[in-house]
Amino acid sequence: MSDVLRVELAATGIRVVVVEPGMTRWEDVGSQAAAYDEGLDLGVAAVPESERARYRRSAGVFKRVNRRMLARGASADDVAATIERALVDRHPKARYQCGLAQRFAAVLSRIAPTAVSDGVVRRMVRL
Repeated sequence: MSDVLRVELAATGIRVVVVEPGMTRWEDVGSQAAAYDEGLDLGVAAVPESERARYRRSAGVFKRVNRRMLARGASADDVAATIERALVDRHPKARYQCGLAQRFAAVLSRIAPTAVSDGVVRRMVRL
């Protein structure tokens, strides 16, 4: 949507810029991990009983992945600095990523076909 909006508004002089924060750490990372875990557990509980084992296994993997992502996630200060940079750049880029992990994901998404990246995610979370 942002890409289309950027094209549509270009003639008006309005610039559309996307800030991609990726995983952003809270001050209390333990509470953040617990909130993610709770959300995953609630999601699994909402799945029909016949499918729960499959999704419970995936939720366990997601919990471990979330913790690794939190360890590499950008701080709120990093995200704020990126937003400020996007606002003050004389010639802003279309996209700004926050943190190394998000920049890596952006490059990967540009070079890997969707089917490949979808397969990696499915294998990663065991779906």
